[in-house]
Amino acid sequence: MTARTCLPIIGNLRPRPDLSDAYTATEPIGVAELREVIRSRWCLSCRTIDGPSTTSGCGTYHLIAEIDGHVLVVTGQFAGVR
Repeated sequence: MTARTCLPIIGNLRPRPDLSDAYTATEPIGVAELREVIRSRWCLSCRTIDGPSTTSGCGTYHLIAEIDGHVLVVTGQFAGVR
């Protein structure tokens, strides 16, 4: 698969050099967008870590997505309270 640079709702992604098919979102999303991602058909699984436990104050999400038959692992941050 060619490097995917964008996902619906999440936006731009940066490939992780240490893992194939693993990406990091370049910008945080809001809680409403995170809910929309979790409800989408392409999101197979999602785990979150709340903001107060992170250094930035944002929460972190880790998700598995299936886009065009390819499975991707995506990590990113969300702002707000779940």
